[in-house]
Amino acid sequence: ALAALEASAVPCAGFYTEEVRREGERCGFDIVCVDGRRGPLARKAKGTTKRARVGRYEVETESIEALCVSTLSAATRAPGTVLVVDEIGKMELKCEGFAAAVDAALEAVALSLSTIPSKRRGLPAVE
Repeated sequence: ALAALEASAVPCAGFYTEEVRREGERCGFDIVCVDGRRGPLARKAKGTTKRARVGRYEVETESIEALCVSTLSAATRAPGTVLVVDEIGKMELKCEGFAAAVDAALEAVALSLSTIPSKRRGLPAVE
């Protein structure tokens, strides 16, 4: 869907997540911004750390702040932009500013392409 939007010259802003594999095994996830920037969302945990965790993955909250939150904020200042958010999930919500940035961006834009979990998952930002 994003490729079709970009091909039609519709202005887009936002991000999606992409699986990262090494030697055929999933080792984490990356954040990929529509503008081409990318960074780690989460990586398999290696021992005990103080980082936020979801399952066996350590969440890179600094990366979420630097990429997702800044991209969502920029989208609110660009009239006519389609907001791309894939996804609003447990990992992304480990970043304190993420939920507020999503709420503000969804309020500000007229059209969005988003992956949002159902309420039954118990994510407060969705409810």
